Amino acid sequence: MELNALSIANLQQRCQEQSERFFKRLHYDASYCYEIFHRAIVNRNDLAWEALVSQYTPQLRRWFYAHPSHHNSDEDAEYFINGVFLRFYKAIGPQRFLQFDSLAQVLQYLRLTLHNQITDDLRKQRAPQVNLDDVYNVAATSSADSSLDKREFWSLLEAHTNNPQELALVDLMLAKQMKPAEIVAARPDLFETVTQVYRNKENMMGRWRRNQKLRDLFITLYRS
Repeated sequence: MELNALSIANLQQRCQEQSERFFKRLHYDASYCYEIFHRAIVNRNDLAWEALVSQYTPQLRRWFYAHPSHHNSDEDAEYFINGVFLRFYKAIGPQRFLQFDSLAQVLQYLRLTLHNQITDDLRKQRAPQVNLDDVYNVAATSSADSSLDKREFWSLLEAHTNNPQELALVDLMLAKQMKPAEIVAARPDLFETVTQVYRNKENMMGRWRRNQKLRDLFITLYRS
């Protein structure tokens, strides 16, 4: 049967079977796994993307724990895995994907992306900068006579959200310190996956860091 005639479910099953053969060092056929990537990236098929994430999350997790510096990061494996998939989806469009000649090249790109994410994270940890998560903790515990008005602080953050998901994150992730999986469980109407939580957080915090007024406020609070 032609690959393009197979359903996503059939492709994923055969991809899993062939992957097991690969890890047992047996002859294997990578075409089924490659086809999932092709449909996810070239065709932008959502079901194929879900199958891709499901299939390769365990492998990315193994690569993360095999990385010699993974224990130096304050973030967990899921943070980096979601970051890899998000960066891959944004950076590799249909034209660029077609430049990959094999599944091995695609997986090497994912592994290199993971390595770069870990390296960048460690570099940021060493760099002198305002840590936004620390700022939130200070804001939540600052005394009533503090020079900073906590209500003004949170109102300003809420004013710089772009959608209901970001607005919810200000309360759930920042004020209440809930973890991504807890947020998905608490607000399934806004977040279907942990990836969505990380994506919205990344977009929101990136925009805050570029806002001069918020940056000045963060620095003032952080130094108080």
